[in-house]
Amino acid sequence: MDIKEALSQMDVLDDDQWTQGGDPRIDYLTEVLKQDVSRDEVVNAAPKFSRTNFVLDIPNEPEINVEERETSDGSALAAFSTAKPVQPEKFAAVLQEMPVEDLPEVETILIKQMEFINKQEKALEELKRITKMNLATTRLWIKQLLPDISNQQAIQDYIKSSTAQRQRKAGAVAAVLGTMKVEDIKSLDPRAPIDRAFARKKGRGMARPVR
Repeated sequence: MDIKEALSQMDVLDDDQWTQGGDPRIDYLTEVLKQDVSRDEVVNAAPKFSRTNFVLDIPNEPEINVEERETSDGSALAAFSTAKPVQPEKFAAVLQEMPVEDLPEVETILIKQMEFINKQEKALEELKRITKMNLATTRLWIKQLLPDISNQQAIQDYIKSSTAQRQRKAGAVAAVLGTMKVEDIKSLDPRAPIDRAFARKKGRGMARPVR
């Protein structure tokens, strides 16, 4: 970053960056540039630059006498109020073309623009805060409910949990059946012998007599 770039980033509303006479503070520029800089170097880089004149490099800029400016017909002011923001280094040229009686209105327009920007900034900061908190909450839920399957420890824990669950089920079945096998259960027939005998008979009149 050179001196001109550092000057272009200065904030006209920040008193800590300017001297009482409106010149850039040398200690501020030294901190930004991270090297020693002198007043002569600043003046040589941008002779006309000040807090009220953000002109950095406009060759052959004509000096305009305030008394020679034309009386305003409102057209310049109307064009300014609807124009896109102008970079600070070019804004002085805009003011020089502005009739002097319109300058207070220009200030009023800029103040209103700052107020609107500040409101938008606060709204965006609140939206950012809410979104950031919701993102953090979502990540917490994901961490608790959906362990990262790429995590080997999580995979091992899942396998151990599944194995333990199967072992608990097998233990419960063994406690009920003892040494019996599933095939033994299938061979069991809870019916009485006479019922099994009649079940093998077919045809009419072969049903078990009712007492």
